[in-house]
Amino acid sequence: MLKKRADTNLKNSIIFTLFFLSLATGLYFFRIFYYSKDYILERANYYFFDEKYFFAVRYFDKAIKLKTLDIEVYKDYAQSLLKLENYDLAIKYFKLVVELDPFDFENYYALANILYTKACNTNNRKLFLQACQYLKEAINLNPNSEKLYLLIGLCYRRCSLYNEVRLFYNKALVSQKFNKASFYNLIGNTFRQEGLNQNALDYYQKAKESDPLFFIAYYNIGDIYFHLRDFAQALSWYKKSIEVNKEFIAGYLKIAGIYYQDNRFKSSKDWALEALKINPNNPKVNYILGMSLYYLNEKEKGLKYLKYAANYGDSEAMLSLKTINLE
Repeated sequence: MLKKRADTNLKNSIIFTLFFLSLATGLYFFRIFYYSKDYILERANYYFFDEKYFFAVRYFDKAIKLKTLDIEVYKDYAQSLLKLENYDLAIKYFKLVVELDPFDFENYYALANILYTKACNTNNRKLFLQACQYLKEAINLNPNSEKLYLLIGLCYRRCSLYNEVRLFYNKALVSQKFNKASFYNLIGNTFRQEGLNQNALDYYQKAKESDPLFFIAYYNIGDIYFHLRDFAQALSWYKKSIEVNKEFIAGYLKIAGIYYQDNRFKSSKDWALEALKINPNNPKVNYILGMSLYYLNEKEKGLKYLKYAANYGDSEAMLSLKTINLE
């Protein structure tokens, strides 16, 4: 009797165990096939929009393994990978995006931008040129997107292919849809990089004539004259740049620097103080102000600014403090 009851209990235990195992297995597969995909994509999108890219990548990776063919998933996955600096995988998936949707210029731009970012980090000329090929495709699809011309110009400039740079900048100028002053200025920069100063000046002049409020052109003309050691002309153009944009600290800094190098310490102090109103944390401004005060016999005040500049990493300030301490 006891043996029969034990056999019955064992049989029931086995039946119940098998039942629960079957139920658990069924629920598992139900979750996989009917619930996991939506849940995984929901979590992936949540982390992506919350800019938690590490977790986003984990869930996008799971979604990809479920054979998700939604192009937006691949885009967001690639962007998350880019944020984590996984360039190779980001490139792989944006190439897939381009294959799936070859008529959207934004896809080519995004792929080119990833290639450009990786090329900058690795100084890889081949990658810059690959980016250019995708950007050419994008321009063919949409010749009226300014960012395409800007990026292709950056890529060709990194390869020192200045004629190619100017070719696309001139195409942008012909389109009549973009800020002409900006592209004239960029063409001037290419000539300046080649050491063709007169050509650069011509295009900077075109930039300011196209838009008299384009203060960078005035500043760049000042830089050309500074390079040519015509400091009077340089000062004049730097001053014009800040007449147009009174918050343009680089102009003040260059003016203060010229006066400082010319031992005109009262003027360098005055211009540095103006720059300091715009950005009190700028180490170079603090250095020039500190040294100007020091030579004007306001040594205690000068040392305060020099120490501030040194604390912010200005190497000239560090060297000056050592020299002063040795006196």
